[in-house]
Amino acid sequence: MSDNIAENITKTIVDAFREMAKTETVVGKPFKVNEYTVVPVSKVSMGFGSGGSFGKQEKEEMAGGGGGGMSVEPLAFLVSYGNEVNLLNLGKGKGLEAVFECMPAVISQTGEAIKSLVVEAKKKDAPEKEEDK
Repeated sequence: MSDNIAENITKTIVDAFREMAKTETVVGKPFKVNEYTVVPVSKVSMGFGSGGSFGKQEKEEMAGGGGGGMSVEPLAFLVSYGNEVNLLNLGKGKGLEAVFECMPAVISQTGEAIKSLVVEAKKKDAPEKEEDK
């Protein structure tokens, strides 16, 4: 270990954060929900501290320590359907609560879309059934 123990500890912590806070953490991996493509967008916050010292009594000793923390807060979702892209903003400070708040509307809209598809499919099948009679 070099003479500057605090520098080594800090470098180790920063390297670990750099590995965790990649671009993929902020702009997440796209996933599919039926015909919708959803991309999560998050905020990453980090903090850390470290310190070290040399002591001189009977022999020279080094001591040091460090630690840190990281949080990932969802901010929004990019939602695409066909050629249309919308930003679903979760609202400042709401995090996942906003996702749960908007879920009834999303489920309702998806349900309505499925109902209309079923009605259209039945309309297409209806003439064939009448001919079979």
